[in-house]
Amino acid sequence: MTLPQGFAAAPGSQPRLLHLVDRTGLDAWRLRQPPSVQQWLAAHAFDASAGSLLVLPGGDGVGGAVLGIGDRLDPASYAFAPMALPPGDWRVDGDLDADVRVALQLGWGLGAYRYTRFRAAPRAPAQLVLDTLDDETADVLLNEPAPAKIRLWVGPERQGSMSSGAVPPFPQLALSAGSKGRSATTSWSTR
Repeated sequence: MTLPQGFAAAPGSQPRLLHLVDRTGLDAWRLRQPPSVQQWLAAHAFDASAGSLLVLPGGDGVGGAVLGIGDRLDPASYAFAPMALPPGDWRVDGDLDADVRVALQLGWGLGAYRYTRFRAAPRAPAQLVLDTLDDETADVLLNEPAPAKIRLWVGPERQGSMSSGAVPPFPQLALSAGSKGRSATTSWSTR
């Protein structure tokens, strides 16, 4: 299976460790860290609040990172990480239960996605190293056929009118020259 943007396969990579910590588990996690990391956390006043991130120093510059998590089962808790972390391969430290793993994969994949048809992404997202990608997450993140996308866009209440030849409304852009130059207005038409 092809992995979506923001994910890397496990073999052959040297990933950095990514620690997922919430406020309730911060003190216990901090005590398990070496004194240099404890000092680094204290110097940066890292409190593991939701959406917080701290890159940890290492021998080659970046040794890892700690990610503050609000709700472990909310994909939005992880969505900022791919573009906030330095590029490269990242592996989650420790084992995750199935529901947390699904939320992490979905949030990471959505956060790594960039629409690049008209403009290139500003940079590559950080890559989450996976052994396997959850099937439901893969269905959401990997490209689905165009007819399925159209059905989702149209919605079930209008699918019958689409097959009968009716055209859905599209915005019409009208330009006019006003006293201070050009102005644009948008109107909806069923043409």
